[in-house]
Amino acid sequence: MDYGIREYSNKNDLDINKVGRVIVKYGHYYDIYLNNNIYRKVIAVNQISSVQVFVGDFVHVVNLDDEHYIVEVLKRRNVVSKEASTTMKSYHDKSKEQILATNVDNVFILIAADQKFTIGKLERYILTFKKKDIHLNIVITKADYRDKTESIRKEINKFYPELNIFLLSNFNADNIEDFKQLIQKNSISILLGASGVGKSTLFNNLFNQDNQHTQSVRTDGKGKHTTTHTQMLYNDLLNAYIIDTPGFKTINAIHSVDESILFSDIMKLSKYCKFRDCTHSHEPGCAVKKAINEGDISEDYYERYLENKRIIDGQIRHQKQKERKHK
Repeated sequence: MDYGIREYSNKNDLDINKVGRVIVKYGHYYDIYLNNNIYRKVIAVNQISSVQVFVGDFVHVVNLDDEHYIVEVLKRRNVVSKEASTTMKSYHDKSKEQILATNVDNVFILIAADQKFTIGKLERYILTFKKKDIHLNIVITKADYRDKTESIRKEINKFYPELNIFLLSNFNADNIEDFKQLIQKNSISILLGASGVGKSTLFNNLFNQDNQHTQSVRTDGKGKHTTTHTQMLYNDLLNAYIIDTPGFKTINAIHSVDESILFSDIMKLSKYCKFRDCTHSHEPGCAVKKAINEGDISEDYYERYLENKRIIDGQIRHQKQKERKHK
């Protein structure tokens, strides 16, 4: 167990004795794993603000007067982020981008069967968190609600039959064991989802312990915040690392999204449209509309594409307006 420091240091020709990894962040303090020890409440030097250091970061650490300090954030392989929410109480940083973690291998999106589900919400999750070097997993939790679980699964399959969906019951030991098979050895996985979806309970089950505070879901179906800060723990049972995060209420991408993640069929067909700037709505010679008329693409799938394009275009316009105001 070294939180990937040895491999990272060797790959980047760094002094392993000065490379640490951020495993907990709370406010302006960090817990750092360094030289086989965990150092609590480490701070960064003045040149590095709290919005620059996150769980998963490899950092250059120095010891001055028996105190450890972060003096540099080292190169990241990837970033898991979303648009910051000013209503979110669990995070202290109010910048436009809210980084949840860095240098991860797997993202597990948890959706609770007993909470309100929309296909649009799922799409926002996927477009926000899916990246080329991150494996995305969709997990429907509280699968004990069988009818609701099946309804959500069917709705997802209606639009995106290629998505792999794992049904999870935190009260089924065999089910938990099956879930563990999704986590590769030495990998780093992050659990994401709204409050009350069962992240902390799953976290407990993965570690076979009860070190997380869990709370009941409110009567309006919205969960209470149970995890108050982001943390990474080594799981010796899986020989892997798990990152738990506070639940969030809003989900939007802050970065440019790749529509081909969800709509690869339409992206491929668009190359054959008569016009390069075809909107696939009314233009003559549209290969996408032709495919719909011939039954190669479903009308439902096409409607989801148009809806997401409308939302993404709106977010881009909104972001540009904010940027102009701050100039």
